[in-house]
Amino acid sequence: MKNRFLVMCALATGLALSLSAQQNPPPDTSSSGQTTQHPTSTDRYGNPVPATDNPQNQNPNNPDAQTNDQTPVYRVTVVQRTTEAVNYRDRGGSTEVDFKGTPLMPKIDGHAKVTGHTGRLAVDATLHHLGPARTFGPEYLTYVLWAITTEGRAVNLGEVIPNGDGDVSVQVTSGLPEFGMIVSAEPYFAVTRPSDLVVAENIVRRDTAGGIHPINARYELMQKG
Repeated sequence: MKNRFLVMCALATGLALSLSAQQNPPPDTSSSGQTTQHPTSTDRYGNPVPATDNPQNQNPNNPDAQTNDQTPVYRVTVVQRTTEAVNYRDRGGSTEVDFKGTPLMPKIDGHAKVTGHTGRLAVDATLHHLGPARTFGPEYLTYVLWAITTEGRAVNLGEVIPNGDGDVSVQVTSGLPEFGMIVSAEPYFAVTRPSDLVVAENIVRRDTAGGIHPINARYELMQKG
């Protein structure tokens, strides 16, 4: 009887050890005998999330993971330029100013006829030897004529589109009584600030009528970064 009890105890102990081994398997080991660690990360709620081997995230040359360096970046900067302005206030009749190219396009020349009307001024401008705006980069598509006030405020007067010979004539109006004029290369015609690519500015002639004085104006320009 005693021997039968011992046999039953031995069988029960063996069964218990077998169940324990199935519920707690030994950790995986590599060929070197060390325990293999599986790296994990946590989600936004702090729960562990196993790391996945995503080749798209691991490839440093993946174009989707890189920024597009070809996109032009612009920044606004304030520069100081000297140009000449004419006070056309309360004047009847017409007067003229010339245009001269800046060092960016020194061959540009031209003139503008300014006629005073009640409450507005009519500007008839003609320029010659304008090169393609794309000369300054593929993002520059056109030119814009600007009026610059003595306070440095720039007003878009209209688009300047030269023909194949670089010549252009534009007719615009302005409600400003006193201003100078510049021409700049722009990415499109509806810009609200001139770029720093000023290619021409007005020059007061000896026979220009009206109050004339130089503007040492500070105005905002869009500069490519």
